[in-house]
Amino acid sequence: MVKAFAQVGGILTDGVVELAAGRPYNLQPNRHQLPPYAEAEWQRLTEVCRNLADELYAAHRRALAAASQGKHPGPGGWKSENVRWLLARLGPVNAARFGEEVGCTESAVWQRGGFIQASADLFPTHHAMIAYRLLFGIYSGIVPDGIDDLVTDDIDWAGDSTILLSYIKGRTAAESLNLPRRAVRLLEQWLAHSALLRSFSTPDDQRRLWLALSRPGHFAVTAGTGARVTVQRWVVRHQIFGEDGRPLKIHRSRSAPRTRRCGTRPPGPAAAGRRSTRTTPRRSRATTT
Repeated sequence: MVKAFAQVGGILTDGVVELAAGRPYNLQPNRHQLPPYAEAEWQRLTEVCRNLADELYAAHRRALAAASQGKHPGPGGWKSENVRWLLARLGPVNAARFGEEVGCTESAVWQRGGFIQASADLFPTHHAMIAYRLLFGIYSGIVPDGIDDLVTDDIDWAGDSTILLSYIKGRTAAESLNLPRRAVRLLEQWLAHSALLRSFSTPDDQRRLWLALSRPGHFAVTAGTGARVTVQRWVVRHQIFGEDGRPLKIHRSRSAPRTRRCGTRPPGPAAAGRRSTRTTPRRSRATTT
């Protein structure tokens, strides 16, 4: 294009002319296979994800309990339970919208405090979703293609403790898997954790399994973990280091430790899939908690 510009009379500086005359350069993808996770790395990643998922879910349940005891913060006063009460009814609104409902300015909402924490407790954020999804990949053993595309319609609830998961392997062949028990429990927990946010989302977003806010107090729903750099920032934030002392490299092509692999053991914590759904009493309780 640059050469064509010059050919029709365009004026180029010497540096641009030299660059245009140089060898074409195409960036080639890195095809080097990453080594499996070491046992200690795998355990550390699992531990951080499990603890974070449990802590955030416990905070969510406490927030719901507090909201059930609250009332409108206008006449009722600016109390933590009242802030949660109103947010649970308005949805994940921003501070300006919350202030309009209370009858105060956005700056007053920030000055009174507690709004961001209440939003983070009631509605799962991108930060929480990364932990859940990595842990689901570790627990389920699904190949790492397509986890971003999972929807609630892909889950087949075959009773209270069994889930048949349909997914696309390598985006070429449909497969099904009976999820391990701990993966079932984690999935139930995630559905309960995201149920309130899902109730305020669009019909298309409601179908997505992985649904979270980009950040607390900001109604921008995201359904993916985001760019690799986002996940690596999450790793640094939680001090997950590899055997070399550097932040652990999370990559979907990395596999479980060799000592843990057997047959079709999970290729890594960034799992994949597609599912189908049938509501059971247990799932109904989880999604309406």
